[in-house]
Amino acid sequence: MKQLKKLTRDQKEFLEKERLNPNDFLIERATPEEYVFYNKYTEVLWTYDRTMGVWLWVKKHLNYYYLTVMLLCGAKEGGLYGEYLYT
Repeated sequence: MKQLKKLTRDQKEFLEKERLNPNDFLIERATPEEYVFYNKYTEVLWTYDRTMGVWLWVKKHLNYYYLTVMLLCGAKEGGLYGEYLYT
C-alpha cells in the first residue's frame, strides 16, 4: 500500500456527494482513472472507477476473489450491484 495522504477539497466534496463522511477516509491513490480511498475505521481500501462512475470492491471468499461492482442509482432507488468471479 502506498503512503496515505489527506484528502483534497475536491475529494472531500466527491465523498460528500456520495453521502460518505470525508473524515473517515484518507487517499491512497488518485489517478485520472480511479480514486483509492482508505477507510480509517474499517482499514479497507475503497476503489472508485472514475471512468465508469462505479465503486469497485475486491473481496476474498474461500479461495476465490470476487470483484463487486456497485452501481449507485440515487438514494431513493437504492443501489444495484453485481459480482464477477476471477482468479
